[in-house]
Amino acid sequence: LCLQKAHYAYRQITAIPGFKAAFNGPFFDEFVIQSPVPTAQLQQHFARAGIIGGYPLDEAYPELTNAMLFCVTETRTREDIDTLVSVLREASKTTQATEKVEVKA
Repeated sequence: LCLQKAHYAYRQITAIPGFKAAFNGPFFDEFVIQSPVPTAQLQQHFARAGIIGGYPLDEAYPELTNAMLFCVTETRTREDIDTLVSVLREASKTTQATEKVEVKA
């Protein structure tokens, strides 16, 4: 069950433009995602949504800029995963909109 849910989350997250796997190896219930959005901003979006998101790896591993470790266990529902994906999508859109405004200014 963990494996299936983690792989579902992985597929949904990597389907968001700009979100990609940091590593290509097989995994069980943990995986690392490279984000186009700074991890600090993602954490703010997670907090507003009332969810615990991934663990920001760039603090401990500077070479993993904007990378987050996600763990999906059997306690998470498909709805939980879909909510996480929605928050990531929204964070990405917000960041893109902010970047467009800054470019125009």
